[in-house]
Amino acid sequence: KKMMAALPEAVFIGLSATPFTKGLGKLYSSLVVGATTIDLTNKGYLVPVKVFAPSKPDLTKLKTIAGDYDEKELFARVNKPKLIADVVDTWIKLGENRPTIGFGVNVIHSQVICHEFRNKGIRAEHIDSYMPKSERERKVKEFKEGYIRVLFNVGILDKGFDYPEASCLIMARPTKSLMLYIQQAGRVLRTHESKTDAIILDHAGNTEQHGFVTDDLPQELDDGTKKLQEKSHIKKKEEPVICPSCAYVKPPKTHVCPLCSFAPNKKDTGVVTQSGNLIEIQKITSVEKQQLYSELLHIEIFKPYKKGFAAQMYRGKYGVWPKGLKEY
Repeated sequence: KKMMAALPEAVFIGLSATPFTKGLGKLYSSLVVGATTIDLTNKGYLVPVKVFAPSKPDLTKLKTIAGDYDEKELFARVNKPKLIADVVDTWIKLGENRPTIGFGVNVIHSQVICHEFRNKGIRAEHIDSYMPKSERERKVKEFKEGYIRVLFNVGILDKGFDYPEASCLIMARPTKSLMLYIQQAGRVLRTHESKTDAIILDHAGNTEQHGFVTDDLPQELDDGTKKLQEKSHIKKKEEPVICPSCAYVKPPKTHVCPLCSFAPNKKDTGVVTQSGNLIEIQKITSVEKQQLYSELLHIEIFKPYKKGFAAQMYRGKYGVWPKGLKEY
């Protein structure tokens, strides 16, 4: 008992790349910021990054589930032909054929984007958790060897994936999560002798919502009872500005674009018009739904994919589970 009384009070030290995670304030009493993203960049431990935001989906009035956008509603907003095509066209224009990692909303969204890349003659592949491990590893290997130029995924490469050579990121998945945003951006910020900087092509509006990846992060722990951004003593960040000429994301209050030197007329409304064609909306019959589900089941069995792949793909297409359809 005397020895126990003489021992100093225990001190617990936790290490985290995302110390703003909700609830950490319940476990730890204070936060020590060892380094910031901008500090690490200035000292050469991370590469500088250029951000372009040429397009984004309409995210108004989207439901929130478990702190992030409802996947079903979000997929309906992002899976638009114009947005999909813009992802590919932007990469062709700005991606500089760099090794590229992309993030989609769900498996179908990711696959559709890859299909559009391949239609333009660009080697792009998709990986997901339903694939056999051997197939996933093969595609990652081909990406690292340079055979695949664009590797899309959903929730697989956002953490624990180490390939410093990757220097371009396609954000096609909007998220309310600052932690997920930082994790995804971090895939291309690591240094490598083959690159001097990184490019982020933000088609999700994440930079506008969360700020630059080099901005200071919350400097205190979250106790889980109140959002840090709602606390009165934390000043709300000014939103970055997108250059209407080249889509480069400029710092707040920057009138002349530092990349293309475009200076917008202050009287401009910012409204952009675009020509297009109206298409007839075709009703999907129950026979066509059954046919699609049967084809997905065939792929699930003979690929083989994990059980549940067909149902998940069907839900991603129509927004509902294949209830009442035959399992053949």
